[in-house]
Amino acid sequence: MSDETLRNPSRRDVLNALGASALVGALSVPSSAAAQDESGLFDVSYSSRDFGLTSIDEAFGLRDEIVALLGPGVAEDVHVVQDTDGHFGIIYDRDGDQASSKRVAASHARTLVPHGFKIAVDIQDSGYHRLWNVAFGKGANLDALKRDYAEVEGILGDSIRKQLVIEKRNDGEFALVYKRSGDHSGAASASQRLAGLLRSGGYNNGATPIVERNNDVIFGESSHLDEVIQRERVQRVERSTPRVVAATSGDLEAEIERYIAGQRRAGRVSDDEHTSWSVYDFLTGDKLVSINEDVPRQCASMVKPLVALAFMHEVNRGRLTYGPQSRANLEASIQRSSNGATNWLMRAVGGPLAVQRVLQREYGHVVPDTQIVEYIPTSGRTYRNKASAHDYSRFLFQLWNGNLPQSRELRRVMALPGRDRIYSGASRVPTGTGVWNKTGSTAMLCGDMGILSARGRDGARVPYTIIGIIEKDRRTGSYGSWISTRGNVIRGVSNIVYGHMKARHDLV
Repeated sequence: MSDETLRNPSRRDVLNALGASALVGALSVPSSAAAQDESGLFDVSYSSRDFGLTSIDEAFGLRDEIVALLGPGVAEDVHVVQDTDGHFGIIYDRDGDQASSKRVAASHARTLVPHGFKIAVDIQDSGYHRLWNVAFGKGANLDALKRDYAEVEGILGDSIRKQLVIEKRNDGEFALVYKRSGDHSGAASASQRLAGLLRSGGYNNGATPIVERNNDVIFGESSHLDEVIQRERVQRVERSTPRVVAATSGDLEAEIERYIAGQRRAGRVSDDEHTSWSVYDFLTGDKLVSINEDVPRQCASMVKPLVALAFMHEVNRGRLTYGPQSRANLEASIQRSSNGATNWLMRAVGGPLAVQRVLQREYGHVVPDTQIVEYIPTSGRTYRNKASAHDYSRFLFQLWNGNLPQSRELRRVMALPGRDRIYSGASRVPTGTGVWNKTGSTAMLCGDMGILSARGRDGARVPYTIIGIIEKDRRTGSYGSWISTRGNVIRGVSNIVYGHMKARHDLV
């Protein structure tokens, strides 16, 4: 599928007001996806011949899972695309003939179907388009772009904050990008309007449509907040003493139990699925939720911060060095959930059993239920490593309070932009909430563990942990729909928790 030619908007529709209505207009320009018709060209689709995904987060999440299974050789050309009805799909943009595309689809299906993906089929290269974003500037100076980030975020505010990121381009430079994820026409119109808003606010670098190229995202909302909150903590701006407005807004644990029971009745949690939930209020020191908290469950990718902990312990001992290569592997392991990068960290420590020995000898009081017994297989199926929700809760508490080796660096990496299940898509959790997390996904487990740092009406921060795990006895036969549904169950719990914390601490 050939890209449309990048071009600057033909005119600038300068908006002189910085009000909310002007910004909403800039972000909600109708888009008309022009179908492409390149006769004789075929790609491979991983959803169906008729795209059926309505959630952009779900589409990008599945794209990442597919790339992890198929390997880095296809990563650059596996794209989320959109059809004329606004539905999203995932295609391998190979621009081949039909016969060769059928062969590639069959080969990929042999890898994907055992993991619950239903289909990989050849599809004609027409009727859908690549996604387009809006760029606010680029350059080789990352610190300068971070300053641009703060300026753009300050002008455009909450309506753009979740999708504002800094990408690393293939040419080695960086770009400040609003991940609009629409068609070119809509991106061009949004660029015109956003450029006007930014000029009115004193930012003169402009805005330009840019095609989505799967570039690494290296800085975003939580990265920015991580730096801001670190400065606030040094300056003691973070609320240091409890100021509970409502001692309780109802029994949170019972409310979550009722919610999960309702999800079971609705078929969104099955009879062969077991759950664990944990919520801890850092400010008051109260454990608000402890549901099956001490039951060891499959780790999936939630094991990766624990592997990082063992690695950093060895760095502090002087046995290992934390340099460019290890930093790149740590970031890939946690931000992009790279199994190969995680196994590199394990090998550096001495293997899975050596990681387990370090954790139990040095941090047994933090992760007593953790059992790391294997490398993560190339297939991604890691069902033998186990940990409890309580382990994750204690780990996150020690991380936040700087009690782990290289805590500051581990926090930075866990704040790197990525999809999560406790903030992204959790409609009641407002923008401006910091998130430090790691998800876990297999055909038998859906989970997330993280810290949310919410804003009080007094401007101070209120941090708390939330851990949600849904574990299935048998592998699902439909990975995409299963992981999406269970991820939304975790988001529902996060919404409930935020509502309780809002009443408890007078949050925004």
